[in-house]
Amino acid sequence: MVCHIGVLGANGRMGQELMKVICEDNETLLSSALVRQGHDLEGKPLGLKNPLYGSALYQSDLSSAFQKADVMIDFTLPTATTGFLGKALEMQTPLVIGTTGLAREDHLLMEILARAVPVVYDTNMSLGITVLNALVEKTAALLGEDFDIEILEMHHRHKKDAPSGTALTLGDFAARGRGVPFDSVASFDCRGEKQTERKPGEIGFAVLRGGGVIGDHSALFTSQEEMLTLSHRALKRAVFAGGAVRAAKWVVTQEPGLYNMRNVLGL
Repeated sequence: MVCHIGVLGANGRMGQELMKVICEDNETLLSSALVRQGHDLEGKPLGLKNPLYGSALYQSDLSSAFQKADVMIDFTLPTATTGFLGKALEMQTPLVIGTTGLAREDHLLMEILARAVPVVYDTNMSLGITVLNALVEKTAALLGEDFDIEILEMHHRHKKDAPSGTALTLGDFAARGRGVPFDSVASFDCRGEKQTERKPGEIGFAVLRGGGVIGDHSALFTSQEEMLTLSHRALKRAVFAGGAVRAAKWVVTQEPGLYNMRNVLGL
């Protein structure tokens, strides 16, 4: 069965990558490429090499796009995602969401939507990061509090949220591995005048920004005698798009519910 996928925020860097991956996948068809109303690309050709989309245009009609799609993929901004969650509920359309920096209210809306349709949400759609999350959780469970945990991440200079959603997720899996609530052990005061002595059991975060780095993430487990580093480096944005498309093809076969990439991979 061919999966008809609509792309929200098609003008963005991830939107462009998603369209390429969808067009190259024999099991998917691009049903729509959405931009905001009034955008310069609205009504213009997609410019894709695939002749199947020679006459396809960027559009802004949300209702039409959601109606034509088996599933919509959203890698936009939190302010936009809020509206897309409401539209998905209205149209009963499954969603794959990779937007980070969402507010608590957005997560509540997502849970409401997931009662009606299947939804995949994750802070990073990379298959490698999904495996890294599992490794961090297992490692944290095996190594006791003699090992301090630090999460280090670096992104391009335009990245808005810090720490990144992926870094926070890595920290959350480390906390799960130790069987403690994330909020009780997360420590963000590790730079400048706010720096304090690291307490046993805390999970620290370090943030770097610069250039065009797509995404580097590491979990460091350090004792007085040794250090173990688990790392992932994204070399191309296509890794996120590929994971999102895989999630889209998977989610349309599921019952209503809120899923993540670990569910998609069967971990």
